[in-house]
This record gives sequence, structure tokens and C-alpha cells, in this order.
Amino acid sequence: MESKIIRSIPLIQRYSRHNENEDFRFRAYFKGNARCPRGEELDKIVREVTDEVWAEIDCTACGHCCRELDIVVDEEDVQRLAANQKLDLPTFRRKYVKRAPEDGTLLLNSRPCVFLDD
Repeated sequence: MESKIIRSIPLIQRYSRHNENEDFRFRAYFKGNARCPRGEELDKIVREVTDEVWAEIDCTACGHCCRELDIVVDEEDVQRLAANQKLDLPTFRRKYVKRAPEDGTLLLNSRPCVFLDD
């Protein structure tokens, strides 16, 4: 079965800009509709959909996200990357990691990602 996931970055960007107003209206409707799932139920649905989409994407194919987006990392990522760089955790964190001011999410502190190979 052929995947319906769009992988062309320029096309994704064009669709994103084109659908901005519709997306906003959908989010507003969803938040205001009492019959829509909430909390953990909604999180579960989002995780399932996200996992389905990620299963169709080869993150090593283009590197666009690593060039254009803040890269979110978790503690497991930090430990793996530190070991790969042969650095202790405090040194690695000081050199490569920051916390997002909005919510404290761990991010790599440079864009493009310093670990992205040409």
C-alpha cells in the first residue's frame, strides 16, 4: 500500500501556510467541543497517530528538521550523545543542551544540529 504521507519539504511548508486559518479554526472547535477527548485520552490518540506517521518517515533521509527546528532531547538522548562524544554528562549538558524557557523542555542548543553530518 502506498503511503499518503507527504515528504516534500517545500510542499509541506506550502500546505502549512495555506492551511493555517483552517488549522486554527479546527483547534478552536476541538477545544470548545465537550464531546472531544481530553487529557490522557487525547494524549493517547495523539501518541498513536504520531507513532503511525513516524513509522513512515526516515529521519536520516534529508536532515531538514535538524537544520530548521529546535531538536528536543530526553535524558536517554543526552546520555547516548554524551557517551558518543566521550564527554561526562555535566560537560555535555553545558556544551550542547539548553532548556526551553516556556516549559523546560531539553533542547540541543544550536541550529543546525551540531551532530548533523553533511
